[in-house]
Amino acid sequence: MKKVYRQLTFVVTIGLAIFMSGSPLDLLSPQPHATASARQPEYAKWGQIAIAQTKANYQADIVDYLHVGRNQISPEVAEEIFKLWLRDGTREYGVRVTIQFYTANDRIRTITFRETTDRIKRDD
Repeated sequence: MKKVYRQLTFVVTIGLAIFMSGSPLDLLSPQPHATASARQPEYAKWGQIAIAQTKANYQADIVDYLHVGRNQISPEVAEEIFKLWLRDGTREYGVRVTIQFYTANDRIRTITFRETTDRIKRDD
């Protein structure tokens, strides 16, 4: 009885796989998988730039990161705003990083840094 049950389970599993894929040959061809980069939000590359530029300008450890938002400055220019929390020894402080760029080609227009003592607040 166990042997029949295992065979039946195997046949049903294969049948479902063929049904779900549409064709038995589809099971043999590699299927595209979503990569981590495909799931990244639009602002991720700007966040990496904000972190790299902050590290270059401040001799401190980055301990937290927040994407504040995006503003459309004009039809051609947008900005991404980030807040990074830094620790330098016993001192902790925030740095607001604003990256303005041309939307047609993603070329950076300006990067500005503004220190703040306001802690990062996240919506719960």
